[in-house]
Amino acid sequence: MNVADFIAQATAPKGKLGPWEAEIVALLAAGVSYRQVVVFLASQGVAVSVGAVHEFVHAKKRVSKLAGAKGEPVAPTVKTEAPVANPTTTPAKPGELPKFVWDATRKREIDW
Repeated sequence: MNVADFIAQATAPKGKLGPWEAEIVALLAAGVSYRQVVVFLASQGVAVSVGAVHEFVHAKKRVSKLAGAKGEPVAPTVKTEAPVANPTTTPAKPGELPKFVWDATRKREIDW
């Protein structure tokens, strides 16, 4: 076995659903339910559960997200800022939590 054969073997689809990845993705992209994907796979001779298809798809989503990062930390998709809940909360600098200052003289907004 040479290096090229080893690499081809190591990168080959693993597991029962690996060889069917393209078909599963195409079916889900077309709006087919997981249960219908299982019915399709059963018609092709692959016995699998709905949960197994779900786990396979979500594991592939994680792998593709991590592969795009290439060693860099994943940036958040939505920029979030520290909320300022009331005047007694001071705004935080980026990367810090807001500082809370107790104001005993402040009138309560909620009357229980």
